[in-house]
Order: sequence, then C-alpha cells, then structure tokens
Amino acid sequence: VPNLTKKEYADYKLTSDKWEILGLIKEVLQDNFARLAKFEKIAHAIQKGLEKIQKWYNKTDDSNMYFICLGLEPSIKLEYCKAKWDNDDYDKGLASFKKV
Repeated sequence: VPNLTKKEYADYKLTSDKWEILGLIKEVLQDNFARLAKFEKIAHAIQKGLEKIQKWYNKTDDSNMYFICLGLEPSIKLEYCKAKWDNDDYDKGLASFKKV
C-alpha cells in the first residue's frame, strides 16, 4: 500500500457520476457502442481517444520495427502477419525482417 503524503485514501473516492462514466467506458471498450445515445456524455472523449489510437497505430507504417518485433515474438512469429496483413505489407515487412 503506497504511503500517502497529505492525502487520505478517502480523497480518491469516486462519485456516482464517475462510476457511471467508468461503466460506460467499459461497455464501449467491450462492445464498441460509442455511437449510441447513452454514450453521448462521453462521445467527444471517445472520439478523441480513437483518433489518438489511430494516430499511433498509423505510426507503425513508418517503421519496419513493428513487423520485426512481431516476427521475433515467440508467441506470434510471422504467422500472425501472414494471416492478418495485406500481401504487399507482409512482403515489405518480411523483406525488412530478412535484412535484420
């Protein structure tokens, strides 16, 4: 248990509104219901979060490192890339992997 300085654990208690928002976030992440009316309160935050994820996901296209790391990961190897990636992207990644 961390030692709190000038704070008490009660200071971190979530309000019922915050618990409601956390419940909505959990639902969105599990089922991608972000566009339903009941998520209107957090729709902007969801959209910004998805944009941020897309931005960093697109960064993987700028480097061969992502493919190389997947190829070196024992539980993934190249089979995941072969099954899930476009043929052109797979071929480019494989060529980079072989250079290493």
